[in-house]
Amino acid sequence: MANNKFGPPDEKQHLKPEVVKTFWAVIAILILSIVGWQLNSRGFFEHKQDVALAGSVKTDLPEYNAPTAPTQAPASNVKVDLPSMGLGCPNLPKLKKMGYAWNSMFALQLAIGGTQSSAGSLMCKHEVNLVYERQDNNDKLADAIVDFAKEYKKGVEFPQVGANFVSFMGDGSFAFLTPLNARLRAIDPKFSAKAFASPGRSLGEDKCEGLPQWKDNPQLMKGAYIAAVCKDGDWNICVKFALDNGLEINPDDKVYDPDKVNFMCVGDYTDAGKNYVTNQCANLKNVKTGQMQQVCVNGAASWTPVDVTIAEKRGGLIELASTRTYRAQMPNIMVGLDPWMKQHDGIIVGMIEAMGEAADMVRASNDAVNRAAQISSLNYHEEGTDADYWKKYYFGVATTDKQGVPITLGGSQVHNLQDMALLFGLKEGTANAYAATYETFAGIVQHYYPKDFPKPKTGPSIPPIETILDTSYLQKALAKHGGIASTTKIETPVYTDVAASAKRVDVGHKNWSINFFTGRSDPMPNAIPVLMDLKNNLLVAENTVIEIHGHTDNTGDANNNMALSQARAAAVKAWLQQQAASNFPDSRFKVFAHGQTMPLPDALTDSDRDRARNRRVEVVLSTKQ
Repeated sequence: MANNKFGPPDEKQHLKPEVVKTFWAVIAILILSIVGWQLNSRGFFEHKQDVALAGSVKTDLPEYNAPTAPTQAPASNVKVDLPSMGLGCPNLPKLKKMGYAWNSMFALQLAIGGTQSSAGSLMCKHEVNLVYERQDNNDKLADAIVDFAKEYKKGVEFPQVGANFVSFMGDGSFAFLTPLNARLRAIDPKFSAKAFASPGRSLGEDKCEGLPQWKDNPQLMKGAYIAAVCKDGDWNICVKFALDNGLEINPDDKVYDPDKVNFMCVGDYTDAGKNYVTNQCANLKNVKTGQMQQVCVNGAASWTPVDVTIAEKRGGLIELASTRTYRAQMPNIMVGLDPWMKQHDGIIVGMIEAMGEAADMVRASNDAVNRAAQISSLNYHEEGTDADYWKKYYFGVATTDKQGVPITLGGSQVHNLQDMALLFGLKEGTANAYAATYETFAGIVQHYYPKDFPKPKTGPSIPPIETILDTSYLQKALAKHGGIASTTKIETPVYTDVAASAKRVDVGHKNWSINFFTGRSDPMPNAIPVLMDLKNNLLVAENTVIEIHGHTDNTGDANNNMALSQARAAAVKAWLQQQAASNFPDSRFKVFAHGQTMPLPDALTDSDRDRARNRRVEVVLSTKQ
């Protein structure tokens, strides 16, 4: 009998064993495929749901690569004198500092040396006996200053209730200090809380996390539903990213607007991560349809350890923008009660000196980093963490999340005295970046929450920076350590590295209506407020390179318009450099001319309105991914 491929073989001619194995493997795969299809069609298998709003169009995800290196280089093994963990200077008045579990306080933790100023600590060296107490709730931080002020008003020189000092995220200064100072003035008209130092800043750990397609095309962020502590620092990052890309914000968390960026407002920053991880949804009225709609969280405003929780327990989100991009946005701002600080200015100067010296130690010595991490773990009491955890996320890491998406986690920076001088604009040619942050986000919360932050009937709508900042203590500390011209190392962006990066990404693209005199490149007087707003936004986004694109309307000769658009874009660059040359070096800019060749798609008529809209400057912000 002849051999049949699918029939029994001739007794004298057997199939090879590997052929038989292949035959039965194919049959098994076919059977499993059929069974699997049947079970799948009946809903037997649980599908991984797309993290998107109901009814949204599924798009191909862009390729996303997280940064492949830590946010800053690890310290070396230079040997330094480290404090012990024992009580150091109990003979001095006991003071209290309250603040978040936040790696931007690495230098402060090292300067204290333990839960209280320890033997050999820099705080004891500068005659400051300071206790550290963790508190993540801004309302309780404000209450601590008020309680302290009430006792001080009674004549107690060193109250042991509340706290002498608290710290918070710098971009939340207006939202935090405005109601606090109203409460303090009710106790005594001379009382106010004033910022006086910054021990460090967030450098990546605070971020706005969202779907990968939002990074590639921010317009797809319309209809987003992001969990955040509204009006808080991390919420600000999401809002700034949206505004930098021409998107609108829905400040009302009781309704849903599919054309704007929406927020699920939560009470605690850890809830933002939990609500994403557990796929929390809400039934909200759609302002366009008038119908109730279920909307699920698909983004989060977070800081470490919340970003770690999101990555490890669910994943699927990427960093849209962070304090790596908006480098000046989130300094750790320390405040105390004025006039108590004036009465004890030696204590304040000593604290600043101790923090500045500790920052230099952290930069110079891995031993100092390890001790700062050990003290942080001791003071923060964060479940499931240890010293290695805080060290790891101080430097920041590049990793992949539960879904295999590349993500960066953590990242903070310490401030020495010169860094503080730079932040507060004490160096010649340098803008006060903290003031820019304060004014930028004051304007945002005042705009979106006018009932909570009403503009006064008289005077400036935002209290001047001088009313909430006193740099006199820092200047005294600087004078004792070589002054502002000191050669102590400071850490600033290197814009040539950003511009040359092969992994550069855009984080903002926005039109600015800057009015120029007809046919000229000099801005009109009414353009100055717009330019000031632009300057502040660029100061906040300190780690970005800036493209300025000039455009004209179609009136006049096309060649002349091309030259005019070049001159106007260059004029904006020149104005910024006149304001703060150090913050706006040539290496940070690229200038482009487009003349009348790129009118806005919705401004194509010859009406006065459309022509005015086309006389514009577009600003594109880019950073290293």
